[in-house]
Amino acid sequence: MSSLDKKSILIVDDSDDFIDVIEMILIQDGAIVERAENGEAAKTILSEKSFDLIISDYQMPKVSGAELFEWTKQNCPTPFILMTGFSDIDNNQMAEAAGLDGFLKKPFDIDDFIETVTFVAGRQNILPAESEDYLKIPIEHFFCGYKIPYRVYIKFETGGYKKVAHVGESLDNERIFKYRSKGVQFLYLKSEDFKDFVNFQLSLTKSSVASPLTDPVKRASVVSSVLSDLFVHAPFCKADEEVWNQCVSSIDMALSVFLSNPKSVDVIEEFQGEYGEVYTHSLKVCLFSVAVAKSLGRTSSKELYALSLGALFHDVGKMSDSEHGKLFLKKAGIAVEEGLIGGHAEVGYSILSKVEGLPQQVLDIVLAHEDVYGTYQVGAELGMVTLPHIVAAVNYVFSGDSPMKVLDGAGESSKKLECIDPKLLASLKDLVRKSYGGPAELTA
Repeated sequence: MSSLDKKSILIVDDSDDFIDVIEMILIQDGAIVERAENGEAAKTILSEKSFDLIISDYQMPKVSGAELFEWTKQNCPTPFILMTGFSDIDNNQMAEAAGLDGFLKKPFDIDDFIETVTFVAGRQNILPAESEDYLKIPIEHFFCGYKIPYRVYIKFETGGYKKVAHVGESLDNERIFKYRSKGVQFLYLKSEDFKDFVNFQLSLTKSSVASPLTDPVKRASVVSSVLSDLFVHAPFCKADEEVWNQCVSSIDMALSVFLSNPKSVDVIEEFQGEYGEVYTHSLKVCLFSVAVAKSLGRTSSKELYALSLGALFHDVGKMSDSEHGKLFLKKAGIAVEEGLIGGHAEVGYSILSKVEGLPQQVLDIVLAHEDVYGTYQVGAELGMVTLPHIVAAVNYVFSGDSPMKVLDGAGESSKKLECIDPKLLASLKDLVRKSYGGPAELTA
């Protein structure tokens, strides 16, 4: 049964098209939905019946969302989520300052929308802070990809706790990345579960040949090293400081989560130390892929996590080109299968498939990163630009001596450029021009 099952929800927005989409999502989750075209119409409805939740737009004619919220506090107190297109307002600060139960900035990711609505509508299921004794654990201490023998909770600013993982569940990388992207620094355990938590961490440590990730300082050191290399080798920082910081933040969090797996740090350090040219190329592809995705409006934490890792490790299969690389992979317990047919993309897929907890999207990116045409065709069929296509396009542009020359479209490159989605290509041209400098016609 859905957590929204039979919950009565009033949606208030002056856009019928927007309400249609939201209504469809909520009904699929079992909610009973009613709609109002503005705040004044909502007041009339609320004077006659009550709801479990109100979701309202901020800017509306006659009565705004903020005015409606103030009215409901005085006349019919109801959990209230406010939506707005103002991108410069911080969700948590706005909600806390106004006393709102939830706040969403348009356009928002559907997963974020459902998560916020589910939380606000289900607050009666949240344990009060005083009901149990909880222990605060830094989020980086949780391993991903393993079934846990304890319960995990998140603490809200209101003082309540909500269970986010049950005994026997796996705290997957995408979920941890999403929490971190929302500013969550700690998860919570019940005091009686702490012994199970410690024993579980110790068992993982003992099962690893070398597990430096039990030390958060080591993990932070590896992440810092990669980000430093990114600054040195990728010129994008010269283009737009705000976009640079946003992209680096996404890559930072993706790496931090990825490194919760005991095998991951070895792969990164080997990649850094022995494969300088390949590693430098991978840093550029990673940064520009994330920048392009953000410019195309791809802000889903789930997608950015997969994109960051898929782009950074798209060439990891080249580690098997040398005897040293093959020996390392064998020692790390992720040796490439004997007789594997195919190029480095297939080898990379094989390597990363041995790392527990990686989402399939990461593996798909690695497998398809050489196929600009194929990934474009798949995207056309789906009616969208796929993550593998983003990485394939960026990888192609940065595979030569000069991305500027490739984007000029001289010789054979013109045919490949025709296989890149037009909006993606325009964004990539603009980013490369700003980063490396060049003629204005590259933005066309």
